[in-house]
This record gives sequence, C-alpha cells and structure tokens, in this order.
Amino acid sequence: MENNKNFKFSIITPTYNRYSLLERVWNSLKHQKEYISEWIVIDDGSSDQTAKFILKIQKESNFQIIYEYSKNKGMTHAINIGLKYVKANYFFKLDSDDYLLENSLEIIYQNINKIRNSKFNNSINAFSFLTSYPNGKPINRINKLKSTNKNLGKKIIILDYLSARYMNYIEGDLLDIFESYPLLNHFRYPVFNDERHSPSGYISYFNTDYFKGKVAYILENVLIKDYQSQGISSQRKRYSSNTPSKNLKSYLSSYLWLLNISSNKLKPLLKISLTILKTHILLFLSILSKLIKLFLKIN
Repeated sequence: MENNKNFKFSIITPTYNRYSLLERVWNSLKHQKEYISEWIVIDDGSSDQTAKFILKIQKESNFQIIYEYSKNKGMTHAINIGLKYVKANYFFKLDSDDYLLENSLEIIYQNINKIRNSKFNNSINAFSFLTSYPNGKPINRINKLKSTNKNLGKKIIILDYLSARYMNYIEGDLLDIFESYPLLNHFRYPVFNDERHSPSGYISYFNTDYFKGKVAYILENVLIKDYQSQGISSQRKRYSSNTPSKNLKSYLSSYLWLLNISSNKLKPLLKISLTILKTHILLFLSILSKLIKLFLKIN
C-alpha cells in the first residue's frame, strides 16, 4: 500500500442527459482543484447540451477535464471507459446527480493520510465515507458499525467489507474510494451486449477478494446524493431495472467474488449461496424461455 502524503484523486462521472445537473457537480469541484488530478466525464449517449457545457468549462478549469462520448450502453459500460483515464493515486465515482460538500476532498485527503500513517495501513485497500440527502438528513445507518472495536479514533472504523455491507453493520449508499493501482491493472466491470448494469458492489467484491484487505469506514459526511426520479437508484427500486432478473450474467459473475470472500463465514455463506441459487434458477428460466421462442419460430 502506498504511504504518501502528497496524492490526488481521479473522479469519474458517468452521465446521460444530465446537462442541467453537471454544472452543480462542476461547482462542487472547481474550488477543490488542488486535490484533483482529472475529472473524467463519460457521456453515455446524451442528446442534450452536455458536450457543449463540458467544452466550455474545459477552457476555464485549473485541472484536466476529460470528456468522451459513447453510444448509450448503460452506466457500467461508461465507468469502464472512464477507468482507462485514471492517473491519480486514488479514484472514485461521482454520479451526475450527486455533489461534494465544500471541503469534502480535504476531509477525504486528511483521513486517508491518517490511515496510511497508522498501524492499519497495510490492511486497508478501500475507504468509505458517509452521505446525506440535500436537506442534510443522513442516508447511512451506522449504529451497529459503531459497536465494533477495531477503531482508529472515534470516526474511523476498520472492518471487512462483507460484515460491514452484506451483514448490514452500515447501511445506505456511501462514497467509496479506491487506491488506483494495482487494482486497475486487473479490474473492469463485466459487460454483456444484452445487459446494462452490474451490481454496485462488484468492484468491492473484487477488491476484497483479490487483495484480501479491509475497508476504513470514515464517519464523516462528504457527499450529497440528490436521487433523481429517472436515475438508476430510483428506477432500481421502482422497476427492478438493476436486479439479477434483468442482468443475470453480470450478477452471477459478481457472485463468484462474493462467494470467495464469504467462504470462511457460515452465516454469510449460507445467505449468499441461497441468493446464487435463486439467480441460477432465473438464468435457467431465461434460457428455457429463449429455447421455447426459438422452437416456436422454427416450427
């Protein structure tokens, strides 16, 4: 693990027809320029003024803004494109309907430095920070997390990803930050031509299994999540668009990593095994449906 007091962040923003919100993201970044290596905006097929806006702010920005337009294939595909541009020591995804607090990057920077210069340094391979709604209401539930005894002060909890997230020691969307390399030498989200999403935890499953490390959960709010009615999070709840039934191959691929990191814990392993079994049944039924359609077409 890198122990370096001078580092910056690569920020990836996948976007689709969010021109009206991108200016808010930009405003939350431009005053924190000393911490930013590059802002990577991947346009997933927008038909609005996104390209024009990015061109405008590229001319006035004090840090590099990278823009790439791609045919609409979903957020996972867009993030994969963005990953190839990462140059900084650390990277994270910043959705186009989210925005950072005024001093977020300083808070993140100081906390990572503190951890990197602590006895926990070699065991940590990811960092997660709290989030809130625009009205200031916390998104995360953390009471169970606070009861753990592997702490670095009052605001930093060191815990394995599986217990923290899958066993619900902490709930709700977080801002997850990863050390760029060697992770990005090995990782990309799975992409299939008939699927548009992978589970949000896929990168954490991979990171935990491959590097066998833990996560530093920092109990400080750094991000505002302004969920939009047409956004992935809202549609996931409303239409189940980002679920195993709609993205079977992506989910099964991710479950291999989840299975590995749960292999020495009975309760999580049973829970995950049942989830995998259910997904396999859904995949089988999907294949059976396709076979029936082909059979009827032939006849």
